[in-house]
Amino acid sequence: MPWLGLIALAIGGTARPRPVGVAGVLIGWGLTWLALFANAGSRCSTDALCFGPEMTPWFIAAGILVAAGVAVAAVAVARDWPQPTA
Repeated sequence: MPWLGLIALAIGGTARPRPVGVAGVLIGWGLTWLALFANAGSRCSTDALCFGPEMTPWFIAAGILVAAGVAVAAVAVARDWPQPTA
């Protein structure tokens, strides 16, 4: 269901202020992936006969989503931060 993520980004992009909505979608999507894959890995780690696929690329992708969301949020906050007056 990759189209669901695209719909979430489109909805987040229409929220005001737009960068904050997109940042929220990216952070939420990435953290959801991290929780999902961490849970899947921990369930299989207790059984010696159970071994799943390599999850490292998925963890990296989730981390990139979270980092991108934090970067977008930081840019949005920095843009609206009041400038010091002399």
